[in-house]
This record gives sequence, structure tokens and C-alpha cells, in this order.
Amino acid sequence: MSQCSIEGCVRPVAGRGWCSLHWQRWRKTGDPTVVRKKPKRGRTIGHTWMHKGYKWVVAEDGRAIMEHRYVMERHLGRRLKTHELVHHKDEVKTNNHVDNLELLDFSTHTSHHRAHRMSCVACGDESQGSNNGLCAAHAMQAQYTADKYGITIPKSGLGRSIGLMGVALAVSSPEVEERLLSLKKK
Repeated sequence: MSQCSIEGCVRPVAGRGWCSLHWQRWRKTGDPTVVRKKPKRGRTIGHTWMHKGYKWVVAEDGRAIMEHRYVMERHLGRRLKTHELVHHKDEVKTNNHVDNLELLDFSTHTSHHRAHRMSCVACGDESQGSNNGLCAAHAMQAQYTADKYGITIPKSGLGRSIGLMGVALAVSSPEVEERLLSLKKK
């Protein structure tokens, strides 16, 4: 039995001088050497979804990738390297327009965010300010209070920041805490 005519392939010939693998590739693409990666089951190319505040997309090669990284890859004409980060200039995770994106390395990105931290809205402490607007102590207190009174806070994104800041500011008022207790009893 003869072997496939594609260099390096040792499979037996199925048709046109190629093995079944290369014949199928020719039948689907017109070229027996083209390897097309299929998207994962249930994903179609171009399909989008949201996860943790970021928009994800299935690329032409079947990869699931965050849209802002995909937009930057297409703009640059190459895949991003592992050490490259895509930063949203306006801090809005869903604004993936190429004019709003910039390519940074990890250290530059970290330095940028350290320089632009918010001070804590509850105590004004700037030394431990974070991106959610609360210092670590007030963020923990707000989460504890939310859990205690059954208040649902989103797990990530802007909704989490707003929810935690609202709870932190509210618990500083005795009237609000009394009202929360009365609501919990009902």
C-alpha cells in the first residue's frame, strides 16, 4: 500500500494520492496542507459574551480572547506577546475602540494604576486607596455589612465598586443601620 504524497506523512493513501486526513483538508479548504482549528464546541466564530466586566470574542482561529486584546492584535497585525498588556485609557472595560487602547508592559501598567488610585470615600485615606474607592479596612467592613444584612453586591466591575461604596457610606449613619435591621426582621 502506498503512502500519502504530503511530505512527512506516513499514512496510507485514501484518494488523490493523499491520506484521509489530507484528502478531507483538501475537500474542505481546497488545500491539503491547510490546518483549520475548529472553535470549541458550542462556539461560533464572532460569538461574544461578557465575563467579569470584559467582552470576550471567538476569533477566526477559534481562540476565545478578550475583545480589547483581539482589537489590539488586529491593529498591530500580530498576536500579542505574553508580557504585553492592553490598557483602556478611559478605564471603561467595554470601550474597546482602538483609539481607547494602548499597549503596555506589566510594570508600566502597574505604575500607571498606582499613580491614579482613588482615595477612600469613607475615610479619605490616600495611602491605601484602591480602584474600588475604599481602603482595605472599609472594603472589608462594607462586605461584612452587606453579608450581615443580605445585601447582594456584584462580584466584580463597576457595580461592585458602587455597591461597596454605598454600603460603606451608609453604615456610617446610625439611622441607616437601624433601617437595615428593621428590614432584615421582616
